[in-house]
Amino acid sequence: TVFRSVWKEAEKLFADVAAAPDACPVCATAIGDTAAGSVPAIRDLLQTHLEELQSYNDAKAALEDAETAATQAHNQLVARLPAMIEHLSADDGDWFKNALIAYQAGVSRWPAADAPASDAIVAELETRLADLDQDIADIQAKQGEHTWVKAKASIDRLLKLQKEVALATRTAEQLNALHEALVTQATLVSGKIREKVQSLLDTLQAPMNDIYKEIQGANAKPIRLELPGEDDTNQQRMQLVIDFAENRPSVAPGGYLSDSQIHSVALALRLAAIKKFNGAAPMIALDDVVTSYDADHRRAIGAMLAKMFTNSQIILVTHDERFFNHLKDQLAAKDWQFTRIIGLDPASGPRFADHKVSDEMIADRWAKGDSAANEMRQAEEEWLLGIARGFGVNVRIRQLEKAYSYERSELASAIGGFLRELKLTPADVPGVNNRFITSLIKGDIENFGSHFQDGPYGDGSVGDEQTRWDEFKRFRAQFECVCGRTKYKRPFGLSKPVCAHEKCETQFAFRSPKEPAVVPLESAGNPTSEA
Repeated sequence: TVFRSVWKEAEKLFADVAAAPDACPVCATAIGDTAAGSVPAIRDLLQTHLEELQSYNDAKAALEDAETAATQAHNQLVARLPAMIEHLSADDGDWFKNALIAYQAGVSRWPAADAPASDAIVAELETRLADLDQDIADIQAKQGEHTWVKAKASIDRLLKLQKEVALATRTAEQLNALHEALVTQATLVSGKIREKVQSLLDTLQAPMNDIYKEIQGANAKPIRLELPGEDDTNQQRMQLVIDFAENRPSVAPGGYLSDSQIHSVALALRLAAIKKFNGAAPMIALDDVVTSYDADHRRAIGAMLAKMFTNSQIILVTHDERFFNHLKDQLAAKDWQFTRIIGLDPASGPRFADHKVSDEMIADRWAKGDSAANEMRQAEEEWLLGIARGFGVNVRIRQLEKAYSYERSELASAIGGFLRELKLTPADVPGVNNRFITSLIKGDIENFGSHFQDGPYGDGSVGDEQTRWDEFKRFRAQFECVCGRTKYKRPFGLSKPVCAHEKCETQFAFRSPKEPAVVPLESAGNPTSEA
């Protein structure tokens, strides 16, 4: 161990010729004067010594393993020889038994004495083992399938099967006991749930019928909520029943009520539950709940919501234009907000009617190198609709399938006719040989780029769009009030519209394209202004 540690450290010291010491670090002998004579020779010598030491260690370990194995074999032999001698029968003769006894005595003295000779004993044992194997084979041949080994194996399998049957029996008994306990517990829980659900149904019964009658009328037959009998195999349901007539009591509504009445039952139950249990968060969202109702019942639903749910936040969504307008007419504007969704954008979601296309949105399309023809058409329609609404112009009633949707040409035509009656003429737009309102009515220019064209050069360029938009903005600027605002109103009895701002209300007149905007002061003492 000492040599190995010294040589390993020396091996590190002389690993690099350049960094090796000039003299022995132990005896201070110069490297050239040592028996090796040089650093590489010392390194080789150290490697040889370490390899020899490793070989010695390997041999020493193998010797120790062999001694351990010999000791274990000796101990086993000493322990088993007495049993072998004892089982020898008297018919075997004395010489073999005496030989084993003598061999046992010699083995016991080992390793203090030499190991006794064993060749004769080993040969005799091999002969006897061969005879024994032959005897066993002869016996098995005579017994056939009824050998002792096979009988014992069958008995072992039967004993194992007996244990498995006993375990399965105990498991079945425990499972039966557990099942009975669970059935008892489930019956108790089911009873408690039934009591709770029945209490909830009793609580909702009256408010549900109140809402139902608000929709269907005071003569509507009351609806009852009932649970099935306790012996029903499937109790995870409730029954809606109605006393339709004296000879039709407790019948299911599906066979006697119309679709709108059944929908009214479902809506009434839902609203009653929200009103009763959502007091902390009274939020109601209704999506197209009037699809199966006629006009009278739709009106009743609106009245019911306004009457019975004044303390709730209601979100009502509908595709029905007439129902939307009816609600706007009947419900107070101070309590209700009405918004029209005019489209869905995959990137930004729904677009509302008051979300208009701005000049910045059009310029952004051009900055990206894209066409803005569709945005231009939409912006023109939005502006025309605002002017038409503010001026209070008359538009022709559309056919039923498009009763509330007006195109750009129709709006421009209505505004142009209104201006002609007032003898108001807009100024020419530079580069346009008409009053531009005529161009908006025809809409030929806007259709390029926003509609499919048959011709290969039918689409307009970005430059064409920008020129057209500049012309539209010059025309639009003529509708600004002297105060700089662009919203107008026409109160009942007036022929001309006036500025919608209550502090201005200047009568409408076309503004010269070069005329600067004048922003009036609020008062002499307060020089602030509103743009």
